Amino acid sequence: MKLLCIDPGTRKMGVAVFELDGKKKRGRLLKCFVEVISRKKVAKWQDRIDMMADKAIEICNKEKPDRVLIEQPRLFLSTRKGQAASNSGAVLKLMGMVYCMAGALGVVKGREVTLVGVQQWKGNVPKHITQKRVLWHWGCKSGDDNITDAVGIGDWYIRKQLKYKPE
Repeated sequence: MKLLCIDPGTRKMGVAVFELDGKKKRGRLLKCFVEVISRKKVAKWQDRIDMMADKAIEICNKEKPDRVLIEQPRLFLSTRKGQAASNSGAVLKLMGMVYCMAGALGVVKGREVTLVGVQQWKGNVPKHITQKRVLWHWGCKSGDDNITDAVGIGDWYIRKQLKYKPE
């Protein structure tokens, strides 16, 4: 079974691809990388998000995963007056893109798609501990937060949900 994990963003998207062996109850990281869309080339964040969605579908077509896990974006509220943060428009557009992408990958491509909340896979674990865990279990040495998060989502699913071990 092949697992594709995506950490979406308005400029960068972390991607991790795992292979799962049900008989041995093991998981193996095949590759992890980041897709970047330059602000210089594409100025409007709306256009960048559309390009990210297209890129995710392209990666899915190439990798042919059985299951796709996508981190669900969060909208942060200002603690002062309960107002949305200044980048809330971008986050809302990103949320819409994630739901459309999940629908396209699940319905059109016939893959099982799961949206995973940050609190669900990461809890309150600090970023540097997540990065150490990803390095320790999977050998991923990237310092890029998007890659670390994509691998971290896969780590959570493989080790906590399936109860498999890293290979």
